[in-house]
Amino acid sequence: MSGIDLEFEFERTGLPRTALAAFLGLDNALISRLSDGRRSWKPHEYKRARSFFDLVPQGSGPLVKRLRRRDTRQLIGPTLAEALINLGHRAAFGILFRAVSEGAAELRADQIVALCRKFNIDLAHLMTGRGIRMGAWPGDELTLINYEEACRRDEGNAFANSDVGGDRKRSRRAKVAKFADRESLADRITACEPFIVMDDELEPRYRRGETIYIDGSARECRYGDDVVMSRDGGDAVIGMLSAADSETVLIETPSRGRISVPVAEIVSMRRISFTER
Repeated sequence: MSGIDLEFEFERTGLPRTALAAFLGLDNALISRLSDGRRSWKPHEYKRARSFFDLVPQGSGPLVKRLRRRDTRQLIGPTLAEALINLGHRAAFGILFRAVSEGAAELRADQIVALCRKFNIDLAHLMTGRGIRMGAWPGDELTLINYEEACRRDEGNAFANSDVGGDRKRSRRAKVAKFADRESLADRITACEPFIVMDDELEPRYRRGETIYIDGSARECRYGDDVVMSRDGGDAVIGMLSAADSETVLIETPSRGRISVPVAEIVSMRRISFTER
């Protein structure tokens, strides 16, 4: 597989390497190794990286490059979040946007670009600090569709890169839900509820500040599904549904291993549909 000239793409698009690292779920050191050829691309990484860079239309790099500054993102992120809530997208992104508007979460550069393109918001005007102005970006819709397609969770078990439940993980992999190819990101987000990961306990599968989307349907959870379990007292357990009987449910987590939860303490348990990555 031919590689991607990362340095050229970073310069062309203005997107920072830290955003690519977060989008691919890799650390900055691995991005450097991909850049200089010391590490080869995996097929799914290559596809996602191409979609990441294709997000920025030709000629927009100098504008997007300003988003490399954290203070710029912190300045315009809350404005963008408040605007999207006011535009009627609270049901789809309310938790995430509220967290951004309150300073509890930050939008990455690629997320700001994706949101501005999706909702036809003039990024240049947004950066002036004078609020929101609607204005379509150049480029075709296919670019954004490809980016959204790349946001789908990878096939197979969501804990495939962790060291939890190896044998069971492999045996359950075929049972993990997959989305139909033609299902759009907008449709899936409308049917799901966002949940912000607030700490590092779920590393390496989920990271602090990441948004996961919880299935809003009445569909039952199956063994091998990633789930969010709400318990009495308001706390939540996130992990892979491992086993269950009439009295106890077992959840595999990346950091704490297997957790046993009495059925009597469970308020609700819902499947994780996909993540923002």
